[in-house]
Amino acid sequence: MDALTAIFSKNGYQVVVSAPRPSPRHDAAITSIQGKLAGYGVEDKLPTILIVAHYDAQSIAPELAFGAESNASGVVMLLELVRLLSLLYSNSRTHGHVNIVFLLSGGGTLNYQGSKKWLEDQLESVDSTLLQDVQFVLCLDSVAQPNLHMHVSKPPRERSPLHNF
Repeated sequence: MDALTAIFSKNGYQVVVSAPRPSPRHDAAITSIQGKLAGYGVEDKLPTILIVAHYDAQSIAPELAFGAESNASGVVMLLELVRLLSLLYSNSRTHGHVNIVFLLSGGGTLNYQGSKKWLEDQLESVDSTLLQDVQFVLCLDSVAQPNLHMHVSKPPRERSPLHNF
């Protein structure tokens, strides 16, 4: 775009854009999409793994927000995990003994408001024990870079699956 602007201004032309005065959008909605693979056994007694990615990118004009690294890479990885784990869970010999919840959340570039709202909804739900059963959360944000960064909220216990990982 800079090169195009330079060509016009070099030849004495001026680019003028007219648009209506900007105004805040009060009808904006943040949507999150949730799916679940139920583990083998009594579903309410099984631990849960939560796999999360935000699906939106940021731009001054929301309709022009494209983000391959932030965060199409996480969305693609989450969808591929859904596909692969669905295959494993469809066979009784490879059906895991853990519930897996997949969450595509909106508002990632707005301080993760979609994830925050989803968590609030889970905490306010009278019949949901989902958060109590979560043993591990995997957040797939910006995973297309050559370096992989992993963070834990606290050091894992000795000989736990996370410690072995």
